[in-house]
Amino acid sequence: MILINRAAFEISLLEFPILINGADKTGASHYSIELLAELYKAGNKIMFFSGYEMAKTSFKKLTGDSFDTEKVLILEDANETQLVEVLDTLPDIHDRILYIKNFDLYSQQTIEKILSFSKLLFMGNLESAKTKDVIESFEWKTKIWFGRPEVEKYYAVIESEKLSGVTYSKE
Repeated sequence: MILINRAAFEISLLEFPILINGADKTGASHYSIELLAELYKAGNKIMFFSGYEMAKTSFKKLTGDSFDTEKVLILEDANETQLVEVLDTLPDIHDRILYIKNFDLYSQQTIEKILSFSKLLFMGNLESAKTKDVIESFEWKTKIWFGRPEVEKYYAVIESEKLSGVTYSKE
């Protein structure tokens, strides 16, 4: 469960595109998968792209019996060629939330292609991203920052027009 300022929030208040920034061991990865599971359970279709298998396993565990391959398209780990092909050819791509995890691993060409979509949940570490300038200059409607000194470990600051404060995932 995702909480903001220690309370549940209405998932429809999230504004896309969403940037989740956090280094390893900050809680950003777990949070992003929890948030994606909540979005999925709220009826959204998903396209899932991650650098590593563990994220897929975590998502499937969180969605449990509700996991439906018709509603979730999971791509091969870090296969940018497959990702670009799906972005170009999947008929319902604009109806899906595009979950892009580990954005710091991907090429500028791939990142620029991804950023042309509006329903984007984008997670990674800006400090190690090859395309830090491109990502920072993009107009994100929601930003979630892990690893900030003003909040506890595994907590983040969320900034958007409709939501602001401290956010975290409660298991």
